[in-house]
Amino acid sequence: VPTPDELERIMAKARPEAREVIIVIASLGLRRGEAFALTWGDVSFDEGLVHVHATNDEGRIIDRTKAKAGTRLVPLFESARKVLAARQLRLAPELSGPDNFVFANAFGGPMEPGNWHAREWLPAMKAAGTRHFHLHELRHFAITALDEQGMSGKLRSEIVGHADEAITN
Repeated sequence: VPTPDELERIMAKARPEAREVIIVIASLGLRRGEAFALTWGDVSFDEGLVHVHATNDEGRIIDRTKAKAGTRLVPLFESARKVLAARQLRLAPELSGPDNFVFANAFGGPMEPGNWHAREWLPAMKAAGTRHFHLHELRHFAITALDEQGMSGKLRSEIVGHADEAITN
């Protein structure tokens, strides 16, 4: 799991739009495919929740997550809320409707997560001079942060979509 310092160094080297993906995954504990399947309709700023119900597999949206427990409501933590609100305001109205992807490709369609990983994550990590981390480690970063804040294992499991609390601990 990257340390907060390592994550800050990676984000400092990432392009601004890539930083937004990194913050959302590291804050909400999403799987890579879940983050790239989010639509604006899945984000409720009023309720402070993100509805996670789909995954992006090589640019194809599958209306289910990795596991049954993966379909869930995730608290919209403040760091992610700020990034998402600013992103939505910056987008043209035709790109920020409920059916539009939060992290879309250049044509407004689903981003291919593997391409993003190769184009954005790997170069930022290399430029930062950190140890090598899989993007999935940001999910573990989120779990660790929630644990350090005193959140119970059961609640952490529900937030990240683990069916068994033992997986999260």
